[in-house]
Amino acid sequence: MPDATGESKFAHADTGNKKTRDRSCFLALSLVLVLATLLRVQHIESVGVSFDESFTMKMIEFSWPEMLTRISLETQPPLFYALLKLWANLFGNTILAGRIFTSLWGIAGVWAMFLFIREAYRDSSLSNKERFEQATFPALLAALILAMAPLQLFWTMQIRMYSMPLTLALFSAYFLMRALNSPDQRMRDWTGFTLTASLLSYTHYFGLFVLVAEYAFALGYGLVLRRNNQATTGEVASGALVSPPLNNQWLLVLLSASIVSLAYQPWLPYFLSQRQHVASSFYHPELSWAVWGTAFDQLWMGEGQPLSAWRGLLFSQISFGVLLIVLTGKRPGDVLITLCSAVPVACVLVFSVISHPIVVARYLMFSQLFLIAALAVAVSQIPLKSLASLALIGACGWLGWGHYEYRNEMASCPGINAALQSFHAGTREETLIVSNPMLFTSAIVYSTDQSRLRNYLPQRGFPFYQGTPVMREEEYITLRSLDDSDLTVVWTLDSRGRTMGRVPLSKNWKLESESTYREWFTTLFLRKYTRHHSPPVEVVL
Repeated sequence: MPDATGESKFAHADTGNKKTRDRSCFLALSLVLVLATLLRVQHIESVGVSFDESFTMKMIEFSWPEMLTRISLETQPPLFYALLKLWANLFGNTILAGRIFTSLWGIAGVWAMFLFIREAYRDSSLSNKERFEQATFPALLAALILAMAPLQLFWTMQIRMYSMPLTLALFSAYFLMRALNSPDQRMRDWTGFTLTASLLSYTHYFGLFVLVAEYAFALGYGLVLRRNNQATTGEVASGALVSPPLNNQWLLVLLSASIVSLAYQPWLPYFLSQRQHVASSFYHPELSWAVWGTAFDQLWMGEGQPLSAWRGLLFSQISFGVLLIVLTGKRPGDVLITLCSAVPVACVLVFSVISHPIVVARYLMFSQLFLIAALAVAVSQIPLKSLASLALIGACGWLGWGHYEYRNEMASCPGINAALQSFHAGTREETLIVSNPMLFTSAIVYSTDQSRLRNYLPQRGFPFYQGTPVMREEEYITLRSLDDSDLTVVWTLDSRGRTMGRVPLSKNWKLESESTYREWFTTLFLRKYTRHHSPPVEVVL
């Protein structure tokens, strides 16, 4: 009788503790999501639109058939553009609407990180307290780090496809772990994994590297990890997860991979064409220790910060060490996290050596997602985890604060909006000639009359990565056609630096005025010219 009473009280206390922890977890996750939201809506409309954003906004203005044709001339898959176009049809093709769309994906990514880590390390054979320490705590810590990561913040707030595939990568990993851990729900979870994997493949090409890691893990999971687990634990305890038959598991993995592969076939010819296009004319700096270090430094420091190659190389070594530490745990989650972080980096390095350099910080964000997960898992397993967690949160908070201040600085720049307001304040018949498609696409976002804007066209043209896939022929103007026109006044919009260049007007035009506007990514020059008539030539008889 006393034993029964004692067990009943213990069970009741354990249930009460579980409810308390669940409430605390819900509150903590809610606070993390609130923080992620606040950071991702900071100056959401007031920061000047970048070339990447304006390029995207212009792309979705075309009809569906023309948009798909023009996307094939770009370097990305079509899904993000398609969903953004549908979103714009509902809420408008504006800076605010576009940034809300990508920010929502970024916030969902923080939630997906929590779900993934908790699922990857859940073990029903453990007590409630042990499950919290092993799964829930690192899940909350990883979600918090991701919420504050500067480069993740920056690209979440850009109208570009990065927040969407990053979130899909986490959801695909989450559904994969559910499918492998829950045999009674595996068909539903395999469907979720296959769907998110297919969507990821159509959203960003670097997502394919994550899928390689996930399918490699899934194939080896039943063969190695489950066999090792059963060999060391013996009989499965009551309430613990039961491994599905290996043949069924292999069949489900191969079926999922086949579906994703078949779903990708319609886009494969366009992918191969884009790859050839990139290899022949796209520019990235050649792979070197300096390039690698700078990219890795920007990966953690974010945009707008002074970069250091040696510091980036140190970050790279620390990241490698963290992955090794996590891998020593030999748990399924440890292996998946290590593969999903290491495989994309390895693919980037191999591709850069044998084909074309692609070492860019924003591309490495797919690897960074799982590095963040590895950091949280590693810290949660050490003896002084409370102190180490506070130190990690403090370091990430400091980095996040740096991005917060940079965002304030970005919003303080009058930039291209002020330049276009100055131009439109003049005579309505005057024309503005922009130096480069990268700048032209941004200018038309703020223009109240796009018919008055033209883009200067040099004889050599522009490389495709400067925005030509979204340019119409009638939006260009040559210097010869300008000189032959009846215009008496023209304005030009140039940018400091060689990339966007300057409109090289002929001697027929005289500079009347020049204004400078500071934008967060460049300095703009708005110049006014009048046609200059040379004195008549005297004829001597």
